[in-house]
Amino acid sequence: MSTNQLNKSTKTIFCEIEQTPNLQNITSNGVPVWQFLRNVTYSKIQNLDIDDRIPIQVKIKKILSPKSWSLNPKQSDYVLFTDRNELVESENGLYIDKIAQNIINALSKKMLIVVNSLSGFGGTIKNGNSYLDTSYFHFKRRLNNTNKKPVINQKEKLRHALDNISLGLEKYQFEKDIQLFFSYHSIFNDWLSRINPKAVFINCGYSLFHQALIYSCSKKNIKTVELQHGLISDGHIQYSPTIDMGKNTFPDYLLTFSDYHSKFINNNFINSANIYPIGHYYREQKKKEKNSKSTQMIQDLRKKYNKIILVSSQNIIEKELFNSVQLLAERRPNYAFILKQREDSYLNLNYKNIIVDHNHSIYDFINLVDVNLSCFSTSILEFLSNKTIGVLMDFGNLASDYYATIKKDCNNIFICQNTQEALSILDQKQYDYNNPEFYKDNNKQNIESFLFNILL
Repeated sequence: MSTNQLNKSTKTIFCEIEQTPNLQNITSNGVPVWQFLRNVTYSKIQNLDIDDRIPIQVKIKKILSPKSWSLNPKQSDYVLFTDRNELVESENGLYIDKIAQNIINALSKKMLIVVNSLSGFGGTIKNGNSYLDTSYFHFKRRLNNTNKKPVINQKEKLRHALDNISLGLEKYQFEKDIQLFFSYHSIFNDWLSRINPKAVFINCGYSLFHQALIYSCSKKNIKTVELQHGLISDGHIQYSPTIDMGKNTFPDYLLTFSDYHSKFINNNFINSANIYPIGHYYREQKKKEKNSKSTQMIQDLRKKYNKIILVSSQNIIEKELFNSVQLLAERRPNYAFILKQREDSYLNLNYKNIIVDHNHSIYDFINLVDVNLSCFSTSILEFLSNKTIGVLMDFGNLASDYYATIKKDCNNIFICQNTQEALSILDQKQYDYNNPEFYKDNNKQNIESFLFNILL
């Protein structure tokens, strides 16, 4: 990426691309390709594209695991596509879905649950009935792979737009992703004909995989519902196309955490009348519970340290974040840093005040710690709502991109460019707390109202 581009937000870059005249008229098989390529492009810029790094042997092993997995599932009225990261172990060894559990509870006997699991999932979801792993579709795509290139109208205009913006993608071969989109569409089209659902629920609807699914559903008049899974702000380009390019690959409905998030979604993505705030299942459950083990852990740490900082990691910035934590821990040995890591690397355990925790959910530390340190994790909002300050390290401008507007609405969130700035915030004795409503209450009632009054 050029020096000039580094000084621009991701949103600005995409606005420039979408100023290309008649961008919405660049199509393949009648689909405006920028609908789904904009999200793929974003993932490539942020190095979020991980599926192709998974060896095919791993995918095959997952498909053939005995748990799974109904390779020929029966007709289901409803399908939920969820992610392994949203599943947490609960009572009796069962797992619950942090976001969609009340949907599962309401529709369980008529629902097929499809799990996206990079390492395999061998558990059982509470009230879950029938399961399938997304590797099934990836494997079928490889078996059905064709070298037939897609026909793209006005391809050179798109090439010129991307090259002109200088995204640093080394001549991004978007033809391959267009081909991939239609490969998945073909697979989903056949699969949906066998399953014949009335509605499909999707955790995170903006991956190419899920957009192909949504497009396939739209062709069959199957309703699609996306569930907010993370932060939505004005820096989240997936929900705010700057031009109207149709909605073939966008969901029919979007269920958000609250009205606060809904306001950042524009009509080019979805009509505002089809956005419903429902709250957050798991957050409500954890607010009702008190984890005695995490409480005791924090009480013990407070005997030794003046301040407790929870570090909420994310895959794409984990190395940078942990490097910063080590510097902070070295300079402030009187502060304790609890690491909630995604990967097992990048750790230097020479500091006694760095504690790697594998035994608790992030939610177990709400109301217990002083600071939530991250980059752009949604957990920041969950802690802000409970009088904890949020300190965001601005790696690659990600914190600024996602949280700049939210920062204007909150006075207990801080975006830091380096560890020195972070230390100055951590060392403050008092903070002000004034936050909007990030999460709507009564998730169960809100879900049931949507299901039975709107969707069904």
